[in-house]
Amino acid sequence: MRAALTPFYDPTSGTVAWVVADPATGRAALIDGVLGWVDGRIDPTPAIALADFVQANGLTVDWVLETHIHADHVAGGRWLSQAVGGQLGIGEGVVEVQRALAARAVKKTGGSATGFDVLFADGQRLTLGSLEIEVLAVPGHTAGCVAYRVGDDLLVGDTLFMPDAGTARCDFPTGCAHRMWHSVRRLLELAPLTRLHHCHDYGQNDVRPPSFSSTATEQRAHNIHVRDGIDENAYVTMRQARDAHLAPPALLDAAIRANLYGGVTE
Repeated sequence: MRAALTPFYDPTSGTVAWVVADPATGRAALIDGVLGWVDGRIDPTPAIALADFVQANGLTVDWVLETHIHADHVAGGRWLSQAVGGQLGIGEGVVEVQRALAARAVKKTGGSATGFDVLFADGQRLTLGSLEIEVLAVPGHTAGCVAYRVGDDLLVGDTLFMPDAGTARCDFPTGCAHRMWHSVRRLLELAPLTRLHHCHDYGQNDVRPPSFSSTATEQRAHNIHVRDGIDENAYVTMRQARDAHLAPPALLDAAIRANLYGGVTE
């Protein structure tokens, strides 16, 4: 049985949060939840939408998952875990990110020194009712990035965007364009019709509205940065040149302070 996936789009940050549910049992995972940030204060409105959906549909949350430490918005994972339950998890590579950014964040919450309840190894499998979530390490955007695979559905975080938007920047601490290349190829070499579900999209001006899903086949044919025929050296050269001209995210400092050790509750 295929998981039921429901996206929640936050237009302010261009972020997509996902509810992944097992239709047979009503067990659910929440992935990359968002909290708003208004005039230096938390606005829980985006996360409340997920919590309301969980309650309205009678779901039981087992997992609240982050694909990585977000640098452009305040993560809603800890808030959601407190509100609707579920263990807060992230890839074990987060430890490398925390070491690199420790001086920029002091707030620690959660059940361990890292602030997260569970750290996942590459290839680890999580139970979600009658379904299974496989954790795939995909470092590059940060050292701690992971994707979550549920059958033919793959939640890719910031590793891949829609084909006309390419891939995420690799110039943050612990980022690496070479590692990103290999992570992307790992994902694109999955079954051709694997459905990829993205964490970010802003649309493309008047060409199309924000979109949240693609397939491995579409990515291999059309991704502007990593389609078939673009080799590692070409990708790294492009990525490094592009990143050199990107401005820091507007909420970088606030996001790192809030997110590095598992997030905030208020």
